[in-house]
Amino acid sequence: MRHESTRRPGGLSGWASRVIRVCLLGLAVAASFGVSAALTAKPPAPPDYAVIHRFGHGEGWAPHVGLVQDKHGNLYGATRNSRGDWHAINQQGCGLIYRIAPDGTESTVFDFSNQKAMRGCGISELLLLDGALYGGAGGGKYGYGVLWRLSFNGHYQVLHHFTQDEPWGTSGLVTGTDGALYGTSSSGGTSRGPNGETYGTVFRLGTDGVLSVLYNFRHDDPLGVRPRNALTLGPDGLLYGTADDGAGSGTVFRVEANGQLTLVHTFHYDEGLWVSGLTLGKDGKLYGAAFEGGDFGMGTLWRVSTDGQFELLHSFNGHDGWGPNTPPTQAPDGTWYGTTLGDPSAPFTANSTLYRARLDGSQAAVMHAFAKKENDGRSPWGRLLVGRDGGIYGVTMGTITDKYQGVGTGTVFRQAP
Repeated sequence: MRHESTRRPGGLSGWASRVIRVCLLGLAVAASFGVSAALTAKPPAPPDYAVIHRFGHGEGWAPHVGLVQDKHGNLYGATRNSRGDWHAINQQGCGLIYRIAPDGTESTVFDFSNQKAMRGCGISELLLLDGALYGGAGGGKYGYGVLWRLSFNGHYQVLHHFTQDEPWGTSGLVTGTDGALYGTSSSGGTSRGPNGETYGTVFRLGTDGVLSVLYNFRHDDPLGVRPRNALTLGPDGLLYGTADDGAGSGTVFRVEANGQLTLVHTFHYDEGLWVSGLTLGKDGKLYGAAFEGGDFGMGTLWRVSTDGQFELLHSFNGHDGWGPNTPPTQAPDGTWYGTTLGDPSAPFTANSTLYRARLDGSQAAVMHAFAKKENDGRSPWGRLLVGRDGGIYGVTMGTITDKYQGVGTGTVFRQAP
């Protein structure tokens, strides 16, 4: 008997065709699972620490103030110089305000070397208010500095030109409960020392544009001299600040509702030398840092209540950092973050850290050691910022490969909490 062939004309046999169909079906199913997995897979987690921008040629360099962030996620900061050109060392400009977009793109918002800014060198800490940036700088009509407002599109407006008997520049601005802007200056004012030197002021710029000097520091002032940090709004609606005491230890003072100043605390060496500004904690107390002093002479973390009850929280020992030069920043979960500048004799490449501390400051864990890898940042400066994404953002004034030690192009970095 002759068997009929199951092979189709010009095709495969029946069993071979079935095998191929099964294989193709399996591949299709596997592919569908692969596509589904690709669509549902979580994106890779960002690195714990990352440099998100490194300033280079043609950009500003040496970012020196803490960052602020708008509702769209853009970061804003300031550089000490306008041009990142090492060969134009005498033509570095007066600094600029820059923006870092969420994708890491950097752009200049305003260059203070612009003639309109009247050589406004020395940009202060930035205040984000009503969809614009506020701050102070040197220069101006009389050469003693200005207060300014800058829109995000680069429109620059001078709010006040300081005169000889007024503050000479400012460390930064804060808004009071009355809507006015308050600030400090480390020099200027009407009080003069034995050789004609000045010791700084506390001032108010009203919503009507009128500037009032609330206090002129004196050379022998028990409240301190030369306040170098912006004021902080306390839990009682009053403003608090820090000043030097003439010997480095420093003070904490309060600006009363009538504009007078009251001493809150005077530091001793074991509590800290060269104190930072203040941060209001969730517990209603004021937190700060000191660059030197403490158990090991390498700086401290501390807090003080509005009635002057002082607590030393942590003494840095070198392993966890050396020389915190800005106040710590508190995250929504209560954790504190800050940076230390490092060993001054290194210069500032050893023991420079980004740390995390508990609410009571009793433990400081190192999250990142600066200046240990090629192109990493060196000399962290300015307050840290807790971003809208929960990340910790900050700046360094230089990078490890800079030609000039301790000062240079600089970086913007992000640390995962």
